[in-house]
Amino acid sequence: MKTTAKLLFSALLLLSGCSFHSNQKKEDPYENGPIAETDERTDEEKELEMIQNCIKNYNTDQIAELEKYYQMQFPELPIGIEKLPEISSLKDLESLPIEQFEMNLVYKGKQKLEEPFFAVYTITNPTGGAFWINGQLYFEVDLDKVIQNNPAYANTKAVIEPLIINRQKILNDLCGINVEFDMDHEVNGYFPVLSMNQQKPENIQQMKQMAESVFTKDFLEKRFYQSCFENERPLYKMINGRLYGQPSDLIQSNEKIYDPSYIVGVKEDQDVLKVQMLYRVMDQLQPNVKTFNFIKTSNGYRLNQDY
Repeated sequence: MKTTAKLLFSALLLLSGCSFHSNQKKEDPYENGPIAETDERTDEEKELEMIQNCIKNYNTDQIAELEKYYQMQFPELPIGIEKLPEISSLKDLESLPIEQFEMNLVYKGKQKLEEPFFAVYTITNPTGGAFWINGQLYFEVDLDKVIQNNPAYANTKAVIEPLIINRQKILNDLCGINVEFDMDHEVNGYFPVLSMNQQKPENIQQMKQMAESVFTKDFLEKRFYQSCFENERPLYKMINGRLYGQPSDLIQSNEKIYDPSYIVGVKEDQDVLKVQMLYRVMDQLQPNVKTFNFIKTSNGYRLNQDY
């Protein structure tokens, strides 16, 4: 009798186990891999959602968080504009033609903001959802409504113009561009520096003084000083009391020349002077708005980005 009971009990356990295993298998949605839902929306519907999400990112103050997440810098809203207008359809935007050099784009649309500004949205892949992986936003102005050397910004221009003019020269120096070397006197791959962008620094300290007349010291230490002066094999070093350097294959990019004659917005917030201006490409003024942040220091305003 006991033997029969044990057999019945074992059979019940076996059946129970099989039943549990069968139920578990039945409920497992990943047995044959994840089940992907088909997105049956049109490309236009996906593009609309992406742009709506981009607008939401700005209007709910998510940009700083997203910049950290994506390790990217997103364009700042034009000064004086706090929010982007909501849209319910792509018809709320002006559809723009895609130029030949923009063949990777599938959508390009312009949104009118407060004069003289526009927002331009471009999309490379209509996925829906997040905007920034497959989309780009930039801000433009109506060039017919921008005043060259606007008297309202005269004081700002006087402050920032020397910094804007010299920023590229300093960046060239720190990257070894337009540097003249004495190629007849080489020491372990280094050559005496004769001049750099028409300046003649005699040592590393003078180079740093030149750089710190345009950029903040903190920015330079984080971005340039280690590779320029402090690595095991830096770009520049002192040899026998003289400044030496290594010739660079880099060349200056003339793609964008920022023009402080065309300032379109200024805002001062504590120790930061925010200035938005236009730039030229091949001497042609562009409508794109670029934001510069000038940091107030004990020696005047300085840039903290190389843009």
